[in-house]
Amino acid sequence: MKHGSFPHRRAPLALLGALLLLIPRASAETPGSGLAYQLQAGQEFSYQLVTETTSIMASMEVENKNTQTLDFSLRVEEAQKDAPALVRLTLTRIRAKGAFADYDSMSEENHSFEALPLVLGALVNQPFQIHMSETGEISGLEELDGKIAKAIDRVSQEQPHMGAAIAELRRGFNGSTFLVDLRKAMPRLPGNGESKDSSWSDTLAQVLPNFGTMEEKVTYKLKSLAASDGEELATILGESSATLAQNPFIKMIESKGIALIHFSTTNGRVRKSEHRADLVLSMKFPGTDEEKTSMIIRTVLQEVP
Repeated sequence: MKHGSFPHRRAPLALLGALLLLIPRASAETPGSGLAYQLQAGQEFSYQLVTETTSIMASMEVENKNTQTLDFSLRVEEAQKDAPALVRLTLTRIRAKGAFADYDSMSEENHSFEALPLVLGALVNQPFQIHMSETGEISGLEELDGKIAKAIDRVSQEQPHMGAAIAELRRGFNGSTFLVDLRKAMPRLPGNGESKDSSWSDTLAQVLPNFGTMEEKVTYKLKSLAASDGEELATILGESSATLAQNPFIKMIESKGIALIHFSTTNGRVRKSEHRADLVLSMKFPGTDEEKTSMIIRTVLQEVP
């Protein structure tokens, strides 16, 4: 297998920024009671999110692998019964490793030919507030949208040669797409049902720059409830399939996603979650032959002390 660049090398990072934590956007079926986030003022916890994207262009036998690691904290600022809590999210560190980036926000020796890691780096230690309900619905992204716009402007000024990449981010990177992987790792919950084998569904939507809008339909199932280290852990399984909005040049040929989530019903938060998505895209542009690209996207969220 050869390693190197290819014409669509931005796709993995576009997916990462557009495949880092989806805002649920449709009504969902919700069973019975108990699976809910417990949001109390003063709570603070930290996570590490690792997203690994591997893309393979069939005709050229080229493999492109990118790994992105985000460290972040969540603090509940205000919480009222029957109302979304005010939550402060702080990105504390970002690392990006791949053919076109070797970046660590805590290092002074970095290089990146991609704009996204630089924009995320500009958001480090720039806390923003969102609203989150006990079922995991997120709203109030105006502050985050503003910080992202300023971060893009900053990178644009510091890296004027990245004009095309910056323009791409301006079109498709905002608060909703920033939280894509987080929303997958900390999914919407039923809030009122926890009987074994109960299930609920959700529809997730995201904008993929240069690809269009991808809609993912997810079905979750509560597989088991068991005691573990002094708390009750719910094991939640997820299966998903995705479709790409009508695009004359790009089609989704295959799509399959699976998830394994460990949720503490005692403390009301995700302890660990793992996701994998397998996609096959067909691209046919005027004057070119059809090209198939396979993508494997693995995401792991882990609570850290």
